[in-house]
Amino acid sequence: MRLFPFLATSVLLALPLQAQDPFLAKPFLQVGAVPKTDRMDLVWLTQDKDAKWTVEVQAQTKGPWKAMGNPTFKLVALPEAPKHRIYATTLHGLKPGAVFHYRVSLDGQTVFQSEGHGLKTSGQPQHLVLYGDGASGSEHQKALAFQMAKQKPDAVFVLGDIVYARGRASEYLDHYFSIYNTDAADPAKGAPLLRSVPTIGVLGNHDVAFMNARGDRPSDGLAYYLYWDLPMNGPELKVAGPNTPMIQPMFWPQFLAGAGERFPKMANFSIDLGNAHWTILDSNPYVDWSDPALRAWLESDLRRAGRSTWRFVAFHHPGFNSSTAHFEDQWMRLLSPVFEKYRVQMVFSGHVHAYQRSLPLSFKPEAGAAAKFAQHRQATVNGIFSLDKTFDGLRVTKTKGIIYIISGAGGASLYNTHQDDKPETWQPFTKVMASDRYSFTLLDLKGKRLELRQIAEDGKEMDHFVLRQ
Repeated sequence: MRLFPFLATSVLLALPLQAQDPFLAKPFLQVGAVPKTDRMDLVWLTQDKDAKWTVEVQAQTKGPWKAMGNPTFKLVALPEAPKHRIYATTLHGLKPGAVFHYRVSLDGQTVFQSEGHGLKTSGQPQHLVLYGDGASGSEHQKALAFQMAKQKPDAVFVLGDIVYARGRASEYLDHYFSIYNTDAADPAKGAPLLRSVPTIGVLGNHDVAFMNARGDRPSDGLAYYLYWDLPMNGPELKVAGPNTPMIQPMFWPQFLAGAGERFPKMANFSIDLGNAHWTILDSNPYVDWSDPALRAWLESDLRRAGRSTWRFVAFHHPGFNSSTAHFEDQWMRLLSPVFEKYRVQMVFSGHVHAYQRSLPLSFKPEAGAAAKFAQHRQATVNGIFSLDKTFDGLRVTKTKGIIYIISGAGGASLYNTHQDDKPETWQPFTKVMASDRYSFTLLDLKGKRLELRQIAEDGKEMDHFVLRQ
C-alpha cells in the first residue's frame, strides 16, 4: 500500500514501537480553547502511570527543534471506563497554514513523530472535510477515513454522533482513535488523520450519555467533554442545569475531575477558519433555543461574524429532511429566521444517515411554534417556505436563501435507501438525495467562491456545485 508522503515519517517511526506502545490513543491535534493561527493543542491518552513526557516542534523544514511546555494531564477514573490519563500541551510558534513537525518523547526517548500545519488566516484558501454519524467500527467508516486522508484537508468537522452508541470512552478507544489515527493509510483499516489534521466535534444524540433499554446512563457516557479540546466561547451553562446533558448524579465528581471547565460550556462555540466563521450548536432536544440567554449568545455571535466572507452553522439534527427516518425531528427550523437575519449561507447537519442538499430556502415558522416546543418538546414545525429554484450551482451560482446540507453517511448503517429513485417521496425543498452510498462532504473556500463536492467511499464524486458571493 502506497503511503501518503506527509504521513511517512510517523508511520516509519511508529511501526517498531507497536510491541511496546505507550499510548492508549496516539497523539492527535486539536484547535484548543482559544484558537490561534500560531498554536495548536496536542492530546494523547495513556495508562495511569507516572512518566516524563516532553514535546518538541520544528516549525520549519530543517529548522531547530524547540521544546514546548511541560505536558499536563487529567485523570479519568470512572466505574465503567478503563482508568487512564489525558495528556495535553500547546504547540506554539507555528506559522499560518505552514507545515510543522512535532515529536513526543517518553523518558528521553522519542516514541512518536508526525507533522501538521497551522490554522489558516483569512487570506488563505480552505480545504475542509465534513461528515457525521461515523464511528461505528464498520468497513465503510474505515474506507471513508482513508478517502478523507487522501484529500489532505485543513480541518475536519464531525457533525455529531461521533461514536456509537452511547458516547462512551470505550467507544472512542475502539472505533474512533483506532480508525482515524492508524499508523498507516489503508482502506480496510482507516488512516492517520487525527495526528496531522485538527478535528472539530459537534454533539449528537449518541454523544450525550445515551440511555440503554433500562434507562441507565453510563458513567463515561459524556466522553466528548473528556477528549475534545475546543473553543470555550459559548454561552454560560451550569452543571445539571437547563440546556445541558445528564449522567447519574453519583458520577458527577469523577466525571468533572476529567472534564474540568469544558463541561458543560463546550457544547456550543464558534471558530474562525480562514475567511469563514463557524457557529457550532448543541441541537439535542434538552436544549431550548428559545431560551433568552442562548438566543442572545447566538445573535451576538452571528452579528460579530458579519465581516466574514462566509458564515456557516453546524449542528446534528437537521431541520429540513426528506428521509422518513427522523422526519419529525424538525425543532432546529425554529432558528432559521435568525440564520437568515445574519446572512448565514449554509447550514450543515448529520443525524440522518444519508446525503441531502436543499434548494436555497427561507423559512418562517408558524406563530407559537417556539412556545409549543419549549413546553412540549414538540418536534414538527410548520411554516411558510420560500424556495430559490433558479440556483443550479453551475450557471446560476448566487442564491436567495440558505442551503441546508445533511452529511450523515459517515459509516453507520444507511437510512431509507429505497427513496433515492423515488423523488416523489422527497420534500419540495430537497434538490439532491443520496441515501444508498456512504460519503463525506468536501468544502473548498477561496475568496468569494465556494465549491462543495460530495465524495463516496470509493472516491467518486456524487454531487457538486459552486456558490459565489
